[in-house]
Amino acid sequence: MLCYGFDQTHWYVRLDVDRSALAELRNWRIQLEVPDRRARIPIRRETAGGVSAVVDGKPVQELVCAYRQILELAVPKTLFLTDPSETFQLHLTLYDDAQPLERYPSQGVFRILIPPSDLDAESWSV
Repeated sequence: MLCYGFDQTHWYVRLDVDRSALAELRNWRIQLEVPDRRARIPIRRETAGGVSAVVDGKPVQELVCAYRQILELAVPKTLFLTDPSETFQLHLTLYDDAQPLERYPSQGVFRILIPPSDLDAESWSV
């Protein structure tokens, strides 16, 4: 399941993942693609069991990311979401090494609305 939300400064992403299925993969990576903003966000498994995430396509910037039963990510809006009340495109791909395993949506993209800055920070979308 993909959930997302916004506040004044960040776009937040939450992915409910099957941790046991990911543990069976040798070298998994989940890549968020934002094609209309020319941004990629690879989320990689670290050897210590945690995860790391960066924004590619610009000067690489490390992102705040957490992983237990769910995977959570905070992306500063200033990296590519500079125009409020517009949309951006998103799709996610699960890889094992360089091999793509699953893509969401399977075809096309999700269209995500960037809400006005005065929208309640408690609002989440699914």
